Amino acid sequence: MNRFGPVFFDSYFVVDSDRRIRQHNGVFEQMLGLRPAQRRSVTGTHCFELLQLEICKDRCIAVECLKRNAPVRMEEIHGKTPSGRELVLELSAIPLRDTSGNVVGVFVTHRDVTDERRLKTRFKETQAELDKKIADLEKLVAEKDTELVQLRSKPK
Repeated sequence: MNRFGPVFFDSYFVVDSDRRIRQHNGVFEQMLGLRPAQRRSVTGTHCFELLQLEICKDRCIAVECLKRNAPVRMEEIHGKTPSGRELVLELSAIPLRDTSGNVVGVFVTHRDVTDERRLKTRFKETQAELDKKIADLEKLVAEKDTELVQLRSKPK
């Protein structure tokens, strides 16, 4: 039974200590752009086979969470979906324990901030262009002011 699904609007999956997906939500499937036939094979697949993130080889959030035995958060993580769509994600992971307190897996959430990052980048680029135009105008005004001062100081 999917006990987390009704309360999460972000993508998530649960992995075991081998990083095999044991549970996930529909948002995860949508984020990956999976077709119905592909959706049936998600459970049991290694997470890094579906979601290729820049951290998967060296700094896997699930592995870090298991090592630390504590929650882990990572921001600005870049990756690709199986369809090649580029993503920017914020990730959070918490260890899951059985009734004896033993860690049996990791709950990983993904907040897709791809569009937000694109907008911020576009805003910064536009701001830089405007700053340059303002600087150019200020330079032009200063040059014209100098010309006016020189014209006024010429003897008649």
